[in-house]
Amino acid sequence: MNLRYGLAAAAIAAITVPATAEVGVGDTPAFDFTTLDGTDVSSEDLGGHVVVLDFWATWCGPCIASFPHMKELYHRYNDLGVEVYGISIDDERAPLDTFLENNDLPWHIAHDEDAWEGMAKDFGVTGIPSIFVFSPDGEVVWAGHPMRLTEEVMDGIVTEYLDADLPSYTYEVVLEEDAMLDEDDERTYDGKLLQKFTVELEAGETYQIDMSSDHFDTFMAVHTPSGDVEVNDDGPEGTNSRLTVVADEAGVYTVYATTFGQGEAGGFLLKVQHRVVEGSQN
Repeated sequence: MNLRYGLAAAAIAAITVPATAEVGVGDTPAFDFTTLDGTDVSSEDLGGHVVVLDFWATWCGPCIASFPHMKELYHRYNDLGVEVYGISIDDERAPLDTFLENNDLPWHIAHDEDAWEGMAKDFGVTGIPSIFVFSPDGEVVWAGHPMRLTEEVMDGIVTEYLDADLPSYTYEVVLEEDAMLDEDDERTYDGKLLQKFTVELEAGETYQIDMSSDHFDTFMAVHTPSGDVEVNDDGPEGTNSRLTVVADEAGVYTVYATTFGQGEAGGFLLKVQHRVVEGSQN
């Protein structure tokens, strides 16, 4: 994941900004477009795939903040027959080209040159990011904000509409450390206190970082060996924060664990886990 984005406020907004549209579950809207790489996509022929349309823009902080989550879903489901198409509604093409040069998005991208008056208007989209998931026959089976499109939801969709076995895996803990903020270790990131950790990974490894604190809410920023940044500030029960990363390159990854309260003191429990693929399950 190569995501140049490091503002905690925007990451929080990713799960609070509403994504609204007139097209909903059960509808079969007509659409056709051509991606930047020349792929033609039509609602009349989805090629037997489950198709995800993601309306976004380069100026939309919540859209960018949702990309780590969307990348995780993409890597889990793409080989099973799920195709993702990002529909940029940027007014101009230049900002989109610049963004794509500096950020690695593994799915297809299309530019809706008419912005809010094009596909977004046809779908009734009034807030972004906004996701639509289509069955292979063109019916919308899920719609909403990408951060609410969970693995559990996608597992159900894939199981119902595709002849595919879901991958199963566990995570092996490779680093578990208690850390207390003190004068020697205290640093700042986006104006907050933090603790800094490093872990060395091989290219292609998938790893998960869980972080919890008894004292305050937490937020993570992970710097890759080349300096790109991935962020997350929310996790499942038992953690304050979780981030799953596919290591695009070998090297040392630096984890910055921050608080949401300037001047507070306390401790973190940090776990870094490599993903262990165990096979498939029906």
